[in-house]
Amino acid sequence: MFDLQAFLQAESRRSLGEAIRQTFGSSLGTRSFLLVGGAPARSGRISPIVVAADFPQSVMAQLHANPLCENIPLMNEWLKHERPICQQLDKMRARALSPAVNQMRRQGCHSLAGHGCFDLRGSSAIFLLLVDLPDSQMSNAAPLLQLALPLIQASLGTMRYRSRMKYYEEKSALSAREAEVLKYARHGMTNKEISSTMGLSFSTIKNHMAKIARKLGVKNRAASVAAASSNNLLASNFGESTIAPR
Repeated sequence: MFDLQAFLQAESRRSLGEAIRQTFGSSLGTRSFLLVGGAPARSGRISPIVVAADFPQSVMAQLHANPLCENIPLMNEWLKHERPICQQLDKMRARALSPAVNQMRRQGCHSLAGHGCFDLRGSSAIFLLLVDLPDSQMSNAAPLLQLALPLIQASLGTMRYRSRMKYYEEKSALSAREAEVLKYARHGMTNKEISSTMGLSFSTIKNHMAKIARKLGVKNRAASVAAASSNNLLASNFGESTIAPR
C-alpha cells in the first residue's frame, strides 16, 4: 500500500525528500532519485528541488554548470509525450539512448524511470527521476508516478504559499519603534509631541507614520489610528511589539 498522503503532509523540501525516498524506496526498491522543477517548455531551464544523497554527482555537476532540461535523463523524452517513461538500460543499445541517459549508464545505472507534472497554468513543471528500479518493479513504476506527481506538485505549491504568507506577514509587522509611535498617536498626541516625547526628529516621526500607514494598508495617520483601535493591534503581540495602550 502506497502512503501517498506523506507527500501532502510534508512541510519542507527536506521532509518531502524523505517522503519520496521512503515511498519509492520501500514500494519500488529504487536506489536514488532527483526531483527538479522549472519552466522547461518555455526556456528549457530547470533546477534541483530535492536530490538523494547518493544521486550521481556528475549529473548534478552538469546540471549546476548548465541548467537545461536536456541534462536531466529522460526529461526530454517526457516533454515529448508527457507520460511516465521506464527504461532498462542494460537491454538497450547505447546509440538508442540520449546523451544524458548514456552518461547514467556509463556510471553503472541499470534502469531509470521518470515522470513530470505541469502546474495549472502549464508554464512550470516538476520532474521526478528514479534510479535503478528492480526489473520486477518496472511495471509498477508508471502508475505510482502518475499518482504521486500531482500530490508532490500540490505539496510544493503549499510550501510556496506558506513562504509567501510568512514573508508578507514579516514585511507588514510593525517594529517596536513603529508600535510606540502609533501608541502615542492613538492617544491623541501630535507628531511634534511624539517627537519631543521620544527624542526623535519631527521628520523621523513623519517617516514612521508613513511606514505604519503603508504596512497597515491605509492612506493616512487617522486611518492608521483607527486600524490600531479596531484591530486591537497594540494590545496583542503584533510584530515585535507588545506595547499596551496607556
